[in-house]
Amino acid sequence: MALLSGGLFAIHAQEEFPLAPRVADAYIQKYGDWYYLTGTPCPGDWEMQWVGVWKSRDLVNWSGPVLAFEGEVRDRPMWASEMHRKGDDYYIITTCNTWNPGNTFMVQKAPSPDGPYSFHSFLPKKGLDPSIFIDTDGKSYLLDSEWIAPLDEDWTRITNDFVGHRANKEGPFMVKSDNDYLRFYARIDPTYYMEMESLKGDNPYSVDYVEQGEVLTGPWLPGHGCITPSPDGSELWYAAHANTDGSWETRALAIDPMRFESGRPVPTSRNDKAKPAPSLSRNVNLAHGKVANSTAFLAGHEPHKAIDGNKATWWEAVVTPADTIAPYLEVDLMGEFFIDGITARTPDKKKVDAEVAVSCDRINWTAPSSDRTARYVRFLPKTDCRIAEVEITRVPYHIPARGKKIASFSPGEQMKFTVPITGTYDIEYVVESRNLNSEWALYDNSTLVARSNVAHTGPTGNSTRIISFDVPLSSEREHNLKIVPVSGDYTIKEISIYSQN
Repeated sequence: MALLSGGLFAIHAQEEFPLAPRVADAYIQKYGDWYYLTGTPCPGDWEMQWVGVWKSRDLVNWSGPVLAFEGEVRDRPMWASEMHRKGDDYYIITTCNTWNPGNTFMVQKAPSPDGPYSFHSFLPKKGLDPSIFIDTDGKSYLLDSEWIAPLDEDWTRITNDFVGHRANKEGPFMVKSDNDYLRFYARIDPTYYMEMESLKGDNPYSVDYVEQGEVLTGPWLPGHGCITPSPDGSELWYAAHANTDGSWETRALAIDPMRFESGRPVPTSRNDKAKPAPSLSRNVNLAHGKVANSTAFLAGHEPHKAIDGNKATWWEAVVTPADTIAPYLEVDLMGEFFIDGITARTPDKKKVDAEVAVSCDRINWTAPSSDRTARYVRFLPKTDCRIAEVEITRVPYHIPARGKKIASFSPGEQMKFTVPITGTYDIEYVVESRNLNSEWALYDNSTLVARSNVAHTGPTGNSTRIISFDVPLSSEREHNLKIVPVSGDYTIKEISIYSQN
């Protein structure tokens, strides 16, 4: 990982962090202990008729892409894919020009983020770079590079009345903070940078967004991206693609640290060379540095003041029987976590008497449970109260760091080795593939230990890396690995085994 001028961390194929997704239009979602990355695979994106997904547990070491969805060959490709969750289902929305007359956006659906995905719907409008936003009232909206439109409950139809033309912009995504809508874009004129617009009110379907200027810029031209939390939840990172030499074919994933202050995003500096990567600390308060919303607030007591770490500021709720919507304070963790504890306190440190509900999509709400993930946490006070401090902690966890490489093999070598201790290891493959879904099985003697696949890696000479995470290996015997082809046309150029110490 390198620190670039302008404050942009780029993940490149260096010795320290060898997994470098060559992906543009990056969109990352955190579900539990895993990250999923979609976007536009590079190089060869102009010939792409498929959707790829990468997977990681630390935002640095990525496995993929694997094939999520394969389309028919058309005269224009598929690109700028995003993954979203609704209920127990996962959706990938992607641009697919000329696939269906008058329809540019395709939605695929799967029972898990790993897939397999199948066709769900075409959305009847031509456009570019789709993104889905679910509001605090549970209503869904489709964002395009030029407009916003209401989306139906099944994510199969959008209204014919589109508003908010935005010239010279692409790659939108939306965050709601302090009851304001923050719409992020990549600005492409006169230079390329990330900017933000804001809207006050209770309906994002409007033309009245106000430009707020640059959020992230630099000589490497950060583009189409999103915001995602660190594995421990203590930080936020702005993920985007960087144009490493000005070519569309060399765009790569880059991340930059940020936080929210007073309800607005603020880029931060990470000059600690010992910790250039996202944090893996313990026992952090997930609420700090995130965003908050509420049904209403008194002047000077915005929602963010309940999570700013300052006990002298607070959000205030007035509960009346006439309320059509019960007052609530909502914290958006910006990613899903297994949550262990949720507490709200008054300025004098007393616990607030409130019901607590959690959700992954702002549509389906349940009581907290440590065995289910949650992104949104709501406090519903039973009486008038002031919330000055919110503490949300995650279930105790262990995210293995990239450990020492204990074995490495080239094609034709006998893959025999021993491991220092019995445990789980990551087995990493350097692969060239000509098919959209090359697949193989890995055996240790006669035992199947992993099954992996890789999507097309582009022209000859390009390769990608696939990780079989958490493979159990015993120190009590010698291991003898064998790869058995299942399907596709691929070449495995190297295999490495990493400890998780």
